[in-house]
Amino acid sequence: MTLVDELHLLRQLIDPYSGNPARSITPQTRGRVFEEWLRRLLRSSTEHPRANYRPKGEEIDGSFGLDGRIYLLEAKWHGSPLPASSIYQFRGKVDGKLVGTVGVFVSMSDYSTEAVEAVRIGKVLNVILFGPDDIEVAAEVGFAEVLRFKLRAATEEGEIYMPYVATRALSHLTILVEGKLDQEITHALLNRALSGTSESRPYSVVPTMGRMGIPSIAAVLSLGEGDEIAALVETDGMSPKDSQEFLQRLEGNSLVHPIMVDPGVERWVGMSRFDAKRKRQELHRTIERIDTHELIRNDSSFAQLIRLLTQRT
Repeated sequence: MTLVDELHLLRQLIDPYSGNPARSITPQTRGRVFEEWLRRLLRSSTEHPRANYRPKGEEIDGSFGLDGRIYLLEAKWHGSPLPASSIYQFRGKVDGKLVGTVGVFVSMSDYSTEAVEAVRIGKVLNVILFGPDDIEVAAEVGFAEVLRFKLRAATEEGEIYMPYVATRALSHLTILVEGKLDQEITHALLNRALSGTSESRPYSVVPTMGRMGIPSIAAVLSLGEGDEIAALVETDGMSPKDSQEFLQRLEGNSLVHPIMVDPGVERWVGMSRFDAKRKRQELHRTIERIDTHELIRNDSSFAQLIRLLTQRT
């Protein structure tokens, strides 16, 4: 069984919808199994991975070497996205080490949008974030490959949560959205709107975990193979001046197509963000009832996204 197969199995064990009778695995057992799996992943492409150790009374999940540097590692698999406090706690451990030390934080339950945004505005960026999608692709291409890509994004654009999955497909449209809920809504609506058509080009919907990540992630992606990028910018909480300044940061790149969505993606399904988060079953029932042809006719932002995907002018 490959590392990819093992990770899929482990994820099924905690997925209540997987139909797997063994899904009663406890969080403690899951943590131990994932820790061993992650150690084998690191052994496959990094140098001298080291398991849990406790310097000066604090606990660090591990460390490993890559390209002549040593990185500290923190790995979590909780039941919900991690808050900013979890990252701050790890960053404090990294701060106490040799100047220039970088930490790698892995969260299989991902992070809250607020957590990533809070770390982005910090004065010192010394932690690189891996989400579950990053770990899944690392099982295919190697942990070192994904980390090198993320380190370059952090060095060139100051981006700590650069999703490697955004680079996987060529000749497609990468659609950047602010969060996981936006990804869920956008993907579901596009699947319905484009079903049965042969005109659409391949696409991927990638969450940037906060509005501030959109310009930096778009900048990194546009340096790749020349694929186009659609950036869905939600205006909720932005003044007209802020919206204009944000738009100017994106318009200088010919490969990036900014799409302003007022106030946010959840408007496409006629729900508030609060209700969309709390009423997930109702959200999916609502999406199934939406007339996407009518949505294209009546909503300029969704229509603009469809035009980019179908190359209609």
